[in-house]
Amino acid sequence: CAKHVKPSLSDLKTLVGQRNGIVCDVLDAARPRGIALEYHEGSNNAKVVVNEPPQSNLPPLLSNTSSCERCYKNRECMMYTSADNAGNKSSINAPRTNLPHRQLIDHFTGHLKGTDLEYFRKWDRLI
Repeated sequence: CAKHVKPSLSDLKTLVGQRNGIVCDVLDAARPRGIALEYHEGSNNAKVVVNEPPQSNLPPLLSNTSSCERCYKNRECMMYTSADNAGNKSSINAPRTNLPHRQLIDHFTGHLKGTDLEYFRKWDRLI
């Protein structure tokens, strides 16, 4: 004989929240992105369609820059931050000193031009 356990309300809320998070991730992953080929009936020619890449869902930078200075992933993090700022049209003309992490960003990506960052941003999102 099997015993049934009645879940508490907080358990049910947690399960529904976890399910909703998974559904959001599945829907995001199912969205067309990258390059697709469209074939039309009766034609051997394919049309190449380039879909817009999805926005990155990276967390914001930490407010404490000293934690970022000691982080083992600071190079990659500053690269993504710099590329996202280069792709943000509102921040292109903004002064370079408006970010609290400007010294770290300049240290790791100061040698890159805007076209380099745009290239990185484009291919990272397509992949």
